[in-house]
Amino acid sequence: MGVARLRGVFGAAALRALWGARRTPHHLHHLLGTAAMVYMALAMAASPAHHHEHGDSGVPLVTGVLLLYFVGYVLLSGIRLVPVTGAVGGAVGGRGSVGWGDRPELARACRLSMGIGMVAMLLTL
Repeated sequence: MGVARLRGVFGAAALRALWGARRTPHHLHHLLGTAAMVYMALAMAASPAHHHEHGDSGVPLVTGVLLLYFVGYVLLSGIRLVPVTGAVGGAVGGRGSVGWGDRPELARACRLSMGIGMVAMLLTL
C-alpha cells in the first residue's frame, strides 16, 4: 500500500474521529492516533532511505510529544489492566457463559497492545 493511500485512509479515519469527538471525549484519543499515523506516513515519505546522519538535531518536537503521550497511555493502560472482578465463571443475566463483549479486560489488553505498537512505530522515526 502506497504512502498516498495510507495518508488517505488515516486522514479519513481522523475526520471520522473528529466527528465522533463532538459526542464522546474518547474519540479525541482516536483522533490523536490517526493524526499520528498520518504524521508518520508523511515523515517516512519525506525522508530519504538512509536518513541517519551525523550531526542530527535529535527527535523532532511532534515526534517527541506523540511519544510522551503514547508512553503515558501505555503506562496508564497497563495499570488499568488489573483483573476485573465479577461473574467470570457463571452466567451473565441468565444467558449462558460470558461472551467476548462482556470482558472489559480484553478491551484493555487491546488498548495496551495498540499503544505499544504506536510507541514502537514512533521510535523508528
